[in-house]
Amino acid sequence: MTKVNVILLFLCFLSTFIAEAQSDTSRVFRLTKDDVLSGKSSTDVTIVSASRSSQTLGELPVTAYVVTHEEIIKHGYTTLVDVLKSVPGMRVSKPGSGIDGETFLMRGLTGNYYCKILINNIPIQNSVSSSIAIAEQLPIAQAERIEIIFGSASAIYGADAMSGVINIITRVSEKSAYAQADIRTGEDGYQHANFMVGGKLGKNKNIVRYNVFGNLGRRADTNIKYDLNNYDPLLLLIDNRAVADSLRKANPEFIINRIKGDYPNYEGDAFGPKFGKIPQQSQLLGFALEYKGLKFDFLDMYRQDYTSLGQSPLIFGYHDSDIYIGDRQHRLGLTYEVSKEKWALTTNASYMRYRYNPLSSRSSNYRADETGRAYRYAASDDIFGEALWRYTPSQKLEYTFGAYLKASSCLPEGNDLDEPFNTANYFPFTRRDIPNDPVFGDFGHNPINFFAGGAFFQALWTPKRWTIIAGLRLDRSTAYEESQNLDIFTFYPRIAALYKISNHLSARATIGRGFKPPSPNNVYTSLAITNPAIPEGLVNYQQVPNTELKSESAGSSELALRGRLSKKIEFDVILYNNFISNRIDGRFVPVDTSKYQNAVNFPGSPLVARTYVNSDDATASLFAFQITARLRDIIPAIQLNADFSYINNRGSETLPDNAGELNDYRMVPRHFLQWNFSFQISQKIFMRVENVYSSSWIARNVTSPEDLVKRSTSRAPGYRATDVIVRYNVSKQLSTFVKVINLWDRGYGGIDVTGFDVDLPYNPQLGRNIQMGINFELN
Repeated sequence: MTKVNVILLFLCFLSTFIAEAQSDTSRVFRLTKDDVLSGKSSTDVTIVSASRSSQTLGELPVTAYVVTHEEIIKHGYTTLVDVLKSVPGMRVSKPGSGIDGETFLMRGLTGNYYCKILINNIPIQNSVSSSIAIAEQLPIAQAERIEIIFGSASAIYGADAMSGVINIITRVSEKSAYAQADIRTGEDGYQHANFMVGGKLGKNKNIVRYNVFGNLGRRADTNIKYDLNNYDPLLLLIDNRAVADSLRKANPEFIINRIKGDYPNYEGDAFGPKFGKIPQQSQLLGFALEYKGLKFDFLDMYRQDYTSLGQSPLIFGYHDSDIYIGDRQHRLGLTYEVSKEKWALTTNASYMRYRYNPLSSRSSNYRADETGRAYRYAASDDIFGEALWRYTPSQKLEYTFGAYLKASSCLPEGNDLDEPFNTANYFPFTRRDIPNDPVFGDFGHNPINFFAGGAFFQALWTPKRWTIIAGLRLDRSTAYEESQNLDIFTFYPRIAALYKISNHLSARATIGRGFKPPSPNNVYTSLAITNPAIPEGLVNYQQVPNTELKSESAGSSELALRGRLSKKIEFDVILYNNFISNRIDGRFVPVDTSKYQNAVNFPGSPLVARTYVNSDDATASLFAFQITARLRDIIPAIQLNADFSYINNRGSETLPDNAGELNDYRMVPRHFLQWNFSFQISQKIFMRVENVYSSSWIARNVTSPEDLVKRSTSRAPGYRATDVIVRYNVSKQLSTFVKVINLWDRGYGGIDVTGFDVDLPYNPQLGRNIQMGINFELN
């Protein structure tokens, strides 16, 4: 190795340690096309998610990234959020929340809800929450590739694609047999294993391809208890650290007695809660068959996360290690494809069954019973079918027509239950009532059935030096028809164009629009309680349904320049804007005593309840400048690769109910900066370092400009973090590795949980965690 190469490598390490030693307010996220493409340019990759037909990425007017199977295995990713953490513009949270699992923010919107997530081109989000909880229950290690498309794709994917599309495409064997397995263990009782076996049977055109796969992940405890100030029980009541500390010092016994009076099941002292273990687990079992144009797959996915994650210990306890939100999803998928010279037809059908584990519960300090344990339940069933017809009259023109129909039956998350929900009381696709509660009656019981359908048209035209895409979608849903607040029909237009300035430089522009109806959980989630401080026979309503919620509307636009300076250096410069109106927000509203006649407030408190609201004057706008660079084989002797990404965000929000304006965009740091690099220490040893830097951001539960002045917790602090993996290749089939998450053991925040006052000042992320494991792959 030459002296110059040694110096360059030394500088890579040195800059990482310098960045760690300095105080910085910028943030990082990175580009994810790695050397696993064997020298292939990232723009030469073929993807299907951007236009619903197979196209070369460099020819499409979209911002997109592809993460390959080799990268997933080599970098030790086990969850979708692991993958997304490496994508420019993604802010992730691991852990996230009990309800949503791990979460991610995609151009200012929570991706679990606003990004369309597919497995093998078929949607995976349930209808009761219009989202998916993310853990190790998804087939990440078994993916052939994961396609990530940024920007509104509602014109071809519908309401859930306001911020983008993610398509997890599992492996298909081209050989008679193959197998892969990954086993790892780590600190805090972390264990993970995954496998996939498959192959093909038959000869000539009569070939059946098959695979069987699974995951199992467990964590005995989660390292998020490092900052006790973040769990200060008084912050929910006072929201000013200085005042809280003064009251505590003056009379701590009085403070704890006051807390116990309103929250009888609180365990801890005036300074912080009592902690038990915070476990997590997930499972996956699946199989797939493919014969000619027919594909069938089955997925059984389960995950459970600690219920209190990211929420105030005054309201939700951390002492009980047996509380969790667990959900199981069964998905049956069927795809049939037929292709001729100028046309192709694809039909997709699926049935998805979603259920909370009936033992799902939370430790509710406000309850008057001895344990404080409150059970929760939600369910949905979705039958989905779509047909796509693609017609190619010439090499420069392609038309795509599509139509879909979905039938859904949902039981939104209702009120706290004293006992686990009796699953025999829920009958999907019927109007059978759930038995009333002796105290709360039918409050919290809101089963609904609805249909949704729509059609779209898209044209893709490629005249000389140009690629132009224009699409329009029409959707219709029967959900919430009685409220008459949702448009009968919604239209989603999109137009995009790319112009090749030269063989190595292109410019692109995209503009699109999308709408998203509120989920049944947004509309109907309920909470009512009794308490020793409340007169007998009366009820305190903590959260009430809002059937007046309207669809959120989003518009997105993008201008970008993509180029290649040499075979080793690629770049992308992007300007984009996301504009949202009728944004759904958490708010306190007066309790309607004509509807809730037995309502009462706590002594000295106003008669209000939490709910989700939106209005025509509630808007949010995010402008961003993003630059990414991809450098490959900088030092050939060690195969040094590097990715850089910087994002500068500027935004504003007009809050609902004339609450004022914010000169910033909540939960979005103004600065993202990421730099990562990988190289071969020797022929058998591979190393990768990923660095993330972030500026501070405004908390999601800020409800007025005055909060920024009055509340000491209105802004979450910036952070920096580094992950490292070192892999040793024992042979072509076997490798061992050591992975360190959060190398410097920094305490920092992720994505806020609810947007209500019950959220912690910041959602603590995983402290340092060392893992080691073995990976086996046989083709």
